[in-house]
Amino acid sequence: MNIAIVGSGPSGMYAARKILEKFPNVTLAIFEKQKMPFGLLRSGVSADHPELKITCQGLRRIIRDDRVFYFGNLTFPGDLHVAKYFHAVVDATGGSRSNRVDVFDYNAPNVFDSQQFIEWTLGLNCNRKLEQSIFGCKDISVVGLGNVALDTARFLLSSPNNYDLSYTGKSALRYLALNTTKNVRVFGRRDHTNVPVFAFNP
Repeated sequence: MNIAIVGSGPSGMYAARKILEKFPNVTLAIFEKQKMPFGLLRSGVSADHPELKITCQGLRRIIRDDRVFYFGNLTFPGDLHVAKYFHAVVDATGGSRSNRVDVFDYNAPNVFDSQQFIEWTLGLNCNRKLEQSIFGCKDISVVGLGNVALDTARFLLSSPNNYDLSYTGKSALRYLALNTTKNVRVFGRRDHTNVPVFAFNP
């Protein structure tokens, strides 16, 4: 039996594990848009949460299974029309874009969404526009009260000592070393007692 999974984030990898357990003779192909696997677990978790990335170690065992073939740096369906080659295809593409709100002009030189920012801190993209905006900037606003918003605010006021060097991008480390940000204002619809954050973001 040949099965394909499109997307290698947590949902795709857990689906892969269940398929491998249930079908010992399966051949499993995993297709991923990014070069590296594990989706937002790798690209959406701040570099000062390395304990969460430990989960990747367990997922690597799935990738290393002899029945699994990993194909990265591909898009779906643009580069792939896989259904006719497999007995089943699992769509595990998830949410690959930030939720944008209408009140901001994202074409403005100083407005960025959370995905752009976190990927830059992790060294997954080279965002010169973002760097030109925040290097030397003393006042920055963050809109939102979730984990990513607070990760962003904390990063903007941090030093390199707080971040795992193996996960943090070179440009982001340079920003931290030269950090001139004095004020970060966080805006949200709720008060601080009702924010949707986990325990590691007090």
